[in-house]
Amino acid sequence: MNNIHPVCLMPKSPVTGDELAILVTRQGGFRLVSPEEDELGLVIVELGRASDNDFDLLRKLDADPRVTEIFVTARKKDPDLIIEAMRAGATEFMAQPLRPEDMSAALEGYLMRCRTREAHPVATSEEGGRIVHVVSAKGGVGGTTVAASLGVLAAQRGETVLMDMRLPQGDVPLFLDLAYTHTWASAMRDLARLDATFLRSLVERHSSGLHVLPSPDRQDGLESLSALGVKAMLGLMRATFPTTIVDGGPFSDELALASMQQAESILLVTELALPSLSGARRILDDIRQHAPQVEDRVRLVVNRLCSRSGVEAEEAEQLLERKVFCAIPDDYSNAVSAINQGVPLVTAHPRSAAARALQQLGERTFPQEGADARPGGLFARLLRRGEAGQASVPQTPLLHGSRG
Repeated sequence: MNNIHPVCLMPKSPVTGDELAILVTRQGGFRLVSPEEDELGLVIVELGRASDNDFDLLRKLDADPRVTEIFVTARKKDPDLIIEAMRAGATEFMAQPLRPEDMSAALEGYLMRCRTREAHPVATSEEGGRIVHVVSAKGGVGGTTVAASLGVLAAQRGETVLMDMRLPQGDVPLFLDLAYTHTWASAMRDLARLDATFLRSLVERHSSGLHVLPSPDRQDGLESLSALGVKAMLGLMRATFPTTIVDGGPFSDELALASMQQAESILLVTELALPSLSGARRILDDIRQHAPQVEDRVRLVVNRLCSRSGVEAEEAEQLLERKVFCAIPDDYSNAVSAINQGVPLVTAHPRSAAARALQQLGERTFPQEGADARPGGLFARLLRRGEAGQASVPQTPLLHGSRG
């Protein structure tokens, strides 16, 4: 196996280029390559004063299969600049003037991550399971209810893991009345150990069969969380579980965007209320700016649909530039009852209109080859237990379509 790792330098000035070349080659185990090579490996980019074009370059490099990781360096150590660079795909930031000890530590970390990837290759979407990211337009719109219900439904047909990404300390364990010992911060602190066995030791099993990976609290050391770590962990989850659902909360920061970039589907949960729609628009704008390649994966889910909202679905579609993928009727009393019981809505009140809409959402989000073609399909059959002799509940209209 070739242990000499390629490094491609993209400096703004010859002086910085010479300095980077000396520091990289001094480390040992690396060779410098040009941007035209078939394998670029580690790319080190110097950011200039007008950084917008640099961020476009970072996004292109992040999507380039020849690139393993991206480091950035700049004269100004600006927190906003660092965050923007990380969102665009960078994994390390090094302030100038460059210090040999900082470069050495960064390169050692890169080598460790390379060894981890070689020992535990990340499955692609074609090779592994499916990832769905649930993002809420704002807090309180029902995103966790949707994520937990989809998790329980998906677990009925195969191993499913629900990852709570609301920070700090999300509500998934509360919604499922689940005690837990570990959080996914343990994986972030020890990426070198991250394999299927370690991952399974961190998850808790719910009585429904759903596996749950709780979110860290402030005592877990949130500073250890990184977009690179999220990407590595979701890649392993894809290889380990047929279905992964992420409860991403109302966030579009670098961690959330890293998850969205790994997901095949992104469910944006909102209500037909101006604060929620404003939040949904903000999230879509963030995605368009920082991760435009995933914009077409976003599906709009309207929760708590009622005729008295004062906002029509068509108005929301126009504002958010996409059709409603699923509409879940307002069922506040049953939803609160389920939360207070610590039981998913689709289990606590399976015959409610909201549960039926969630079942339809599950059918469309996790299509199964050879599934029953009758209305309701597989998930509906799971919800029909005990329904014999009961009056039928009208089906909730499902508004759907591709991005408009």
